[in-house]
Amino acid sequence: MGCDIHLLIEVKEQGEWKVNTKKKVFPNTSYKLNSEYSFEKERMMVAPADDRNYDYFTFLANVRNRGDRENIKPIDYPRGVPEDATDKWKAIVYDWDCDMHSHSYIKLEDIENYDWSILELFPYCKEQVEILKEGMLLLYDIGYEDVRMVFGFDN
Repeated sequence: MGCDIHLLIEVKEQGEWKVNTKKKVFPNTSYKLNSEYSFEKERMMVAPADDRNYDYFTFLANVRNRGDRENIKPIDYPRGVPEDATDKWKAIVYDWDCDMHSHSYIKLEDIENYDWSILELFPYCKEQVEILKEGMLLLYDIGYEDVRMVFGFDN
């Protein structure tokens, strides 16, 4: 049994957090030109891929770090669901109930203030962090006041 991430990108517009449902700024890592599957047909998505990567999970919230990823310093330990999270994220958390754990969020400044030299040892994790950062930067360029990724994990 594995651990998976569940996530949304929330953007702040006119002082209110909303789910990013329109701006496709994150590359679809599963994209295939002539795929028969709908999830593989879109080049870009409204949120980063939810690939299973335990190095990335350790980076985000120290999830699935059983000592074998001791060189990865997490951004933070789980911060919980933001009080001002969108209703959609709160509903997802509610629906998962106790089967979703380690709720947290990450913002662009968290990534920018991180010691990236650590990630040189973990190239796939570094790639996912770079995708997240670039997508967040594009959303800021569009004009949103703030951007964050809210997430939690299941087992």
